[in-house]
Amino acid sequence: AKRVRVNQALRANDCPSIVAPVEEFVEDGRYFEVFKALEGILPDEELETVFASLSKDAKKLLMLTATGALVAIHAQQIIHSDLKLENVLLARNPSSGNYVAKVIGFDSAYFVGDVPDEVTGDIRYFSPELAVYSEEEDDKDALKSTLTTKSDIFSLGIIFHRYLTGEFPEGK
Repeated sequence: AKRVRVNQALRANDCPSIVAPVEEFVEDGRYFEVFKALEGILPDEELETVFASLSKDAKKLLMLTATGALVAIHAQQIIHSDLKLENVLLARNPSSGNYVAKVIGFDSAYFVGDVPDEVTGDIRYFSPELAVYSEEEDDKDALKSTLTTKSDIFSLGIIFHRYLTGEFPEGK
């Protein structure tokens, strides 16, 4: 039910950089989501080569479209919670030839204030507060208020670092 509500909210927003399911249904006790086919998506094996060849302005456009999608997601009071390079696809606009970002992967998304007991995702993109929450076993309720849209912004910063350098930031 939570996933359906998140999907409905995402569909209510017509941001072209958000890839939300057009429909969801249950069949034989299994949950399914249906998506429109996406054209011009850059295959994973070409990412490094294309990133290295993009100009600063092309990378800026990617960052702006990814940021625009995140602003639209947060305007719906949704926390993506699993932003990573694999969930921000690059799509080539056929008319301009420019690459734009398309945000996908809302399986872990939830509404602000409705933090799940378990979070999943790639820990390399976790904000510090999300990492602490994911490791906590006893008193998660005390930490739920620390999980806000800011965690997504932190994750997007790591994605941008990878856009610009091709690497993860070094940390302690």
